Amino acid sequence: MAARFVDYFGLSVRPSLEELNDLAEQAGFGTVREGQMDGLKGAHVGHPGCEYHIYHRDDLWEAAKAQTILHELYEITLDRLAEIHSHGVPVPSGPDPVICRQAERFAAAVLMQPDIFLSYAQASGLDLVPLQDAFGCAYSSVALRLAEVVARPC
Repeated sequence: MAARFVDYFGLSVRPSLEELNDLAEQAGFGTVREGQMDGLKGAHVGHPGCEYHIYHRDDLWEAAKAQTILHELYEITLDRLAEIHSHGVPVPSGPDPVICRQAERFAAAVLMQPDIFLSYAQASGLDLVPLQDAFGCAYSSVALRLAEVVARPC
């Protein structure tokens, strides 16, 4: 899904925070805002058929903000698909650990796209430290992405 998302919206190989903020608004997902989040990295609030307000903590570093925005965009996409297919029946909402893991994988895949990430991974000898430095993402995201990209059949 991440590769299709990148292609469909024409994202750059290394999407910036500004690019993701613009995408959220221009594609009709909603407006991205910073705020204090009482333990959450991010959230989205909206109503069926309307734009969402997408929030991320104001004290996160830039790559964490980008990861959080993409996480929320993934969840909004699922919300909208559920709206389309629910035929007016209320759709359950709220945190779902399975969807959160999928959203984290999606965000990592958009921020560390396979071709460029694999090149860096091979050049680093599959070392997380230079990969984290090159992509600026959290070590956990880099480790997750490394496992997926290296395990991908050629």
